[in-house]
Amino acid sequence: MKKIKGIVAVFLSVMFVLSASVTGLAENGSDTRFVEGRIAVLGKNGKYFDHVAYANTNPDLLALYGYDKAALWNHYVTCGVYENRVVYTQNIDVAVALVGYDMLLDVTKPGMSDAEVARAIHDVIVQSTRYDMSYYTDNGYVYDIFTRKEGVIMMGTAVCSGYADAYSFLCSLAGLKCETVIGTATDMYGRAGGHEWNRVMIDGQWLYVDCTYDDPQTNDGSQICLHDYCLIPEAAMNVNHAAGRTRKPY
Repeated sequence: MKKIKGIVAVFLSVMFVLSASVTGLAENGSDTRFVEGRIAVLGKNGKYFDHVAYANTNPDLLALYGYDKAALWNHYVTCGVYENRVVYTQNIDVAVALVGYDMLLDVTKPGMSDAEVARAIHDVIVQSTRYDMSYYTDNGYVYDIFTRKEGVIMMGTAVCSGYADAYSFLCSLAGLKCETVIGTATDMYGRAGGHEWNRVMIDGQWLYVDCTYDDPQTNDGSQICLHDYCLIPEAAMNVNHAAGRTRKPY
């Protein structure tokens, strides 16, 4: 079992809530369903929308609307999100979802197949995340934040469970059916240990993804994105992975 540095993890989570500002990335050609999802996650009538911060960081809107939340919310959903205006929230779950939608908007475009979207999610996670090596250098300790999607999406650092959690989460935002697989795996050195990866439903078939194994550590710190464990059949994954159970976290 991993030992968790709980106090530090709580501190990191609090810092996220206090500094949760997210940039809208609704560029031309982006899939409108992700733009709509980005708006929807802020809640009905902008429940989680920090209108005061939105006004304060946009002097032109402050001059027009003051701190009228309804007017500022209407501006954001009709114009602001398409103008890449920064939006603020004090809810950490909403902030994580907003960044998740930004990641999808960045790597997808209308008309992509489910397989293409699933591969794009794999790639953006691998390319933007580094494995938390402190798990190996600090007597098995790992920051709690790095075991969850927040480690990948907000910090760019995670262990295997964080990679898998982020993949399931982004797939859920994209409307893909995805589960986390919990079991054991053998690495290139022949060492077996607890591990987490994913399976995603593509055209009625479960295909398997291991973002962690496709994100090797490099001596010079450069990022490498492999596809050895990207949308492969179960038999191929079972060569060095042994599933124990699956769960659908989102």
